[in-house]
Amino acid sequence: MLSMDTPTVGHKPGTSRRGLDTAALGERLRGIGFTPFFTDATGSTNTDLVEAVWAEGERGSREVTGAKSLNFYNQTGEVPHLSVLLAEEQLAGRGRMGRRWTAPRHSQVIASVVLRLNGIPADSVGLLPLLTGMAIAQGVRTASESAGRELSAELKWPNDVLICGRKLAGILVEAAKVDMGEANGGQRGPLLKEAVVVLGFGVNYDLAADELPVAHATSIALEAEQLAKNHATDQLIDQRVSNQRSSSGRVSSEGTPSSAAGLEVAIPGREAVIFHILENLERDVARFRQLGGAPEAIMGRYRQLSATIGTRVKAFLPGDEFVTGMAVDVDTSGELVIQVETHEGKRAIAPGQRLTVAAGDVEHLRSADISRHSEWGYA
Repeated sequence: MLSMDTPTVGHKPGTSRRGLDTAALGERLRGIGFTPFFTDATGSTNTDLVEAVWAEGERGSREVTGAKSLNFYNQTGEVPHLSVLLAEEQLAGRGRMGRRWTAPRHSQVIASVVLRLNGIPADSVGLLPLLTGMAIAQGVRTASESAGRELSAELKWPNDVLICGRKLAGILVEAAKVDMGEANGGQRGPLLKEAVVVLGFGVNYDLAADELPVAHATSIALEAEQLAKNHATDQLIDQRVSNQRSSSGRVSSEGTPSSAAGLEVAIPGREAVIFHILENLERDVARFRQLGGAPEAIMGRYRQLSATIGTRVKAFLPGDEFVTGMAVDVDTSGELVIQVETHEGKRAIAPGQRLTVAAGDVEHLRSADISRHSEWGYA
């Protein structure tokens, strides 16, 4: 076992932060096909890679605004497929719809990845946020399970990763270079002669409760701590039940502990989280390319990980309209399908109608319509 695979035991959220072991992590990432780049701080990892792709062929004549000392180009002057830029701190992170996103140094996973997807149908690009979310959710599950207790990461449409309804991660996908090719006569639009896409994501790794930007956010450290509390409480209850049975032959419901003591909190190393996310991403992207961008490459697993499908939602539409209803599916274009219950706005949308939503903010509605609206980070 490498040092990057060793979990931190007895961890308290927001303490003992350290930099990445770039040597060990870089070696592991190169072993699964990535070209890794590391920077201490930058404005936006997505901006850095998008600008690097724009400057292809100029090879240094155009300066990248953030990670200026890094040469992203291979011998042919291109930014290679599966180039990944990892930052310890992001000073001007960008989320969906222009939202700003920052966090303390060493507290998050901050990454952007270049994908070259020449030859896929144009409509398949809309599936990339779903594919990225799958890789993050599965990577967090795998890394946390290896540390001792799996965190059940799920997906909120269109581009959030949740644990127990709280936002753990967000995604921003940007097309850096697109060249439309000839129409292929298929259902998914023309094939892209050239498509270079940058996938950016941020995962809250070691934020303490008082560092969270909003109440419905969370971090791996906080969720690991809560899971340890739950486990310790269960052990105390089991012990009390066992003692009561041995002493009286019956079980009393009194005395359930209100808090758990002697916690054994173990969180995976940040390097392990990064590696397992990117390992899943590489596998899913390879299958996506192999199947020509077909939805079948991802939709089955996406639906299994979705926290949105089967949940009542409120979707905000263009023109200050919104609908509420049951999210019944995410279709093969990556659009959310809602069975409408109510609608407010000018359009004629009737109760019972099935409405597809291509983009926009969506709230998960719980009992008493408690909102899980994403308003921060890579939203």
